Amino acid sequence: MLAYFITIVLALAGFIIAATIRHKKKIGQSMVCPLGSDCNSVIYSSYSKFFGIDVVNAGLVYYAIIATLYTYIVLFSQSIPDAVYVIGFLMTVGAVIFSVYLLIVQALVIKEFCFWCLLSALVSFGLLVSSAVALGSVLVIFLMEYKTVIVILHALSAALGVGTVLVTDVFFMKFLKDFRITQSESEILDTLSQVVWFALGMLILTGIALYIPASAELLLKTKFLAKVIIVGVVLVNGVLLNLLVAPKLVKISFGEILVNAPDQLHHLRRLAFAFGGVSIVSWLCTFILGSVRSVPLSTGAILGIYIGLVLIAVIGSQLFDWKLQQNKK
Repeated sequence: MLAYFITIVLALAGFIIAATIRHKKKIGQSMVCPLGSDCNSVIYSSYSKFFGIDVVNAGLVYYAIIATLYTYIVLFSQSIPDAVYVIGFLMTVGAVIFSVYLLIVQALVIKEFCFWCLLSALVSFGLLVSSAVALGSVLVIFLMEYKTVIVILHALSAALGVGTVLVTDVFFMKFLKDFRITQSESEILDTLSQVVWFALGMLILTGIALYIPASAELLLKTKFLAKVIIVGVVLVNGVLLNLLVAPKLVKISFGEILVNAPDQLHHLRRLAFAFGGVSIVSWLCTFILGSVRSVPLSTGAILGIYIGLVLIAVIGSQLFDWKLQQNKK
């Protein structure tokens, strides 16, 4: 029961933090950062919205749901279905995954840390731990019972990621033919990028849900270990492409960054094409490994084939860029 009360207190603390940020934003008042950083550059950045929804408002709703849910559990624990407990836990896992994404954005893109956002992320991690303790053995039982549903969601997440990455890369190569990205093109790429991040988040969330009840079995499967490594590549590659390279190209296009040397701009485009190739191969391999029951190859062999495909994709992307350069001349 103590874990339930801790969860409620943490959720209320998160709600107060989110409500404070929302109020400050609404009245246009600056946020004071005890770390000496620039909180305003974080909470007013273009990354403060996801699919057009203010992240602060989403956090407000999330914390309110968790606080209400666990208060209801404390008051009426005898009549609560197991599904309610598990839904609360999976929401906290999703919140932690999203918090990690926002921390990466602050560190690599905005290059400023908001104290209140860090505090909110810390609360999210606390909620994950307390809700996991509150669940006990109920989580494993539920996940085993609904394994088929989770597998379907996992496959759909991979399919969504593959499809969106293919579309994104086609648009990206088309938009970069003239070395510039217009406002409308930037908005299209931003939307597609958010879909990819959503797919990756769902892939990780459902992957965790599949791993928890069958960890011992999965660790013995070569395809599982290879898939985990490839998903890691997807994550790192996504950070490099969507949070480092692509934003620079957009800023150059809008004159926020002045580039005197054409070679520097060309270098960024080559990087974008290369990361795009890695993205396509990685998502396709993730989808294939998740679709087959077993693979009669060692983890090293699977990764060897994957690396070979990545090299082919990268070389192909550079040849495509070279062809564009020749046509331009």
